[in-house]
Amino acid sequence: MRTCTVPHTTFQPARRRILFFSRGRGYGHAIPDMAIADQLLGLQGDLDVRFASYGSGAQALHEHGWAVVDLDMPDANRLCPTIVKTGQVMREMQPCTVISHEEFTVLPVAKIFELPTIFITEWFSDPNDDMMQSLSYADQVIVTEDEGVFDEPPNVQGRVSYVGPVLRSFSYLRADRSRARKELGFPQHAIILLAIPGGWATEEKEPVSDVVLRAYDALRAPAKLLVWLAGADYENLAQRCAGRDDIIVKERDWQVDRLMVASDLAITKANRITIRELSAVGIPSISISHGLNPIDDTLIARIPTNVALDARTLSHKLLVNSMLDALRDGAGVASTPAPTQSAAALLAAQRIADRIAALSGSPARATTDTQAKG
Repeated sequence: MRTCTVPHTTFQPARRRILFFSRGRGYGHAIPDMAIADQLLGLQGDLDVRFASYGSGAQALHEHGWAVVDLDMPDANRLCPTIVKTGQVMREMQPCTVISHEEFTVLPVAKIFELPTIFITEWFSDPNDDMMQSLSYADQVIVTEDEGVFDEPPNVQGRVSYVGPVLRSFSYLRADRSRARKELGFPQHAIILLAIPGGWATEEKEPVSDVVLRAYDALRAPAKLLVWLAGADYENLAQRCAGRDDIIVKERDWQVDRLMVASDLAITKANRITIRELSAVGIPSISISHGLNPIDDTLIARIPTNVALDARTLSHKLLVNSMLDALRDGAGVASTPAPTQSAAALLAAQRIADRIAALSGSPARATTDTQAKG
């Protein structure tokens, strides 16, 4: 096991250090965490925000230019290494506040070091399970969901703020479709399908490529294009689709909002953040769930622009029919007004800034003194 160390020479000595643990499983934590951190630095210019993550989350943070301590763990992290490595980083960094996005182990470890804690989550579960019991060590809980979707555990009541879903900042909306297609070199009048399974749900864990490719081949259209953001499955899918000019396999594309608005329909593996983002830019979606994440299945049921299908009973004929229905109905989907897309991130950042300011005795303030991410 590699010891986690933090180079102190990279710290800004005049700034208060904030250690932000972002769960490493996929990109669904890193993307909203970066949006919150951006807003937080706009409110409090004297902060030095440092991320700690692992797996695909650490990769996303690094490739977006953020300073990140890589905890050197796989996406499916184990309890004991997480305890040791999060403790090592806290000891090395000595932050004034610890923020954790659904990395539950961080909370009791932080209290060993007597550090203030802020926890970010989208959901609550059985109040008796270990995850919910760990919330007793959170000084503040920020819920990036609407109030009333999940029952609050008794041990957090009075310390919870609801801010609503946090999405990325969009550079492209549905009205920019023609521009997005031109920039990407996509045909203007083709039916474009986007397969966007997420960073964690690989084909080994949740296979869908057989049924999706078969359904795509059965889809009749004068011109069509399938774009697949493959992530860890890139080599396998690129080899499988080699020689086809109607399928583009990309390893990743961090301008994913451009890909979204360039598409007529997206297919996901029931990753709720992606489905919310698609809905925000006015793109209908079909989610294919293997039933491995009940939180995803619960929350996507509330998104009217998505059609939820069960991978365990799905046939290519059903998927084709669902595609045709979604393409027909998608013409009436409207994108969410742009200002709402950053409102939740700003509100979450304000709650965090207020808490940090209360600890230091100085009010949170807007600033133009922006901190470099690196």
